[in-house]
Amino acid sequence: MQTPHPPARIALNRGDTRRVHVPRGMQLVSLGGPVLLEQTSRALGGGFHTPALRLADGEAVVIEQQGWVTLTAWAPAELVCLAPPPPAWRRVLAAFHLLAPTPTQLPAHDH
Repeated sequence: MQTPHPPARIALNRGDTRRVHVPRGMQLVSLGGPVLLEQTSRALGGGFHTPALRLADGEAVVIEQQGWVTLTAWAPAELVCLAPPPPAWRRVLAAFHLLAPTPTQLPAHDH
């Protein structure tokens, strides 16, 4: 099953609450706010802990664990969702691809 992707921008009015599924590594940037962001509950010391933080205008957070986040606006706000960077192995392969000669760069052979 493919997980849903959040929209590129999430607009919230004062008092709005929205649950959004986000991938690990996604960056959320607050424009306006403040916005309360609550992440997926985690087992901690025999109980459960729900990480929460307040994002003011211009602040950002990188999501450490894939899952659902709950966003609650204390004032009108918009959140910009920036996709996580590709895995390191993919960036390394892309770098090698850039260094590899293209067909137009290969030397011509006279026969």
